[in-house]
Amino acid sequence: MERKAEPGDDWGHEVMFGVDAFIAATQALTRREELVAHLSETVRDEGYDNVVIARIAGGAVSELLASVLPDGYAATYMDENWARIDPILSLTQRATRAFYWNDAVKGMRPTKQQRAFLNDCEALGVQNGFTLPFHGPGRSHDVVSISMREDNAVDPTRGPLIQAMAVQTWVRLNAIDRPLSEPDLPTAQLTEREIEILRWCRDGKSYWTIGAIIGISEKTVAYHMANIFKKLSVSNRTSAIITAIQLDLLEL
Repeated sequence: MERKAEPGDDWGHEVMFGVDAFIAATQALTRREELVAHLSETVRDEGYDNVVIARIAGGAVSELLASVLPDGYAATYMDENWARIDPILSLTQRATRAFYWNDAVKGMRPTKQQRAFLNDCEALGVQNGFTLPFHGPGRSHDVVSISMREDNAVDPTRGPLIQAMAVQTWVRLNAIDRPLSEPDLPTAQLTEREIEILRWCRDGKSYWTIGAIIGISEKTVAYHMANIFKKLSVSNRTSAIITAIQLDLLEL
């Protein structure tokens, strides 16, 4: 009997179908505005209203690359210099994977000022967010944040789909708008075994299931995935799959 997969370990066919459709649609877009509008429209169906793509340097927003936000929010954030107290922004400097804001705050000890900031954000219509940091070789990094305007329930099972769409959006923006991130996509050579494992990941299989299919242990699958992450300069399976597709190492 197959062991129950860990949360987020098994994508599921429905999620991968949504990822395929999003990639196919965005590959045909050639303008930043079209790409961000498509992401915004798609995540709205998932219950999210706001989108922010920004470059972070020196602990502050150095460039707002694209945004769909409540009226006045971006101006208030900058005018009040909220970057100096924003606990989510601070976390992106050291986070290596996507995270939900509520989960992140639970693991912190926000100051009184930070709690007031979070309350102000909720009042302005920015809450229940989901952020992905993208770290490059320099000191700056990019973030993609998606959030809600109302205090609606978050469905964690949809996290892999939203994360994949955000990764694809960032990669396409990188191709469309060079200033988003100077480095090109990595040039990588994956072994036949690594491509085989990544293909099974793309099809929604857990590490345990992949091991059973190809006759190796779950730990060996994890070892191969760690090598894939290193070669593709990514930190999780979602980014690995999207990047491999972009590099034509993996088919849609």
